Amino acid sequence: MLGAVAAGDFEDINGALDSFIKVRKSIDPEKKQVDYFKEKFEVYKNIYSSVKDFNHYLD
Repeated sequence: MLGAVAAGDFEDINGALDSFIKVRKSIDPEKKQVDYFKEKFEVYKNIYSSVKDFNHYLD
């Protein structure tokens, strides 16, 4: 795409994107699932902050 923009085939990257990408279907998340994963992500962040200093032992 960038090459096509550079070659002048498209005016800009947005024009190239519009040409290359077609959205056929859009899916909205289920609120129940969003809430569930937000909660789990908070747990992950708390765990990560506790163990991040040990990551260098994995190298």
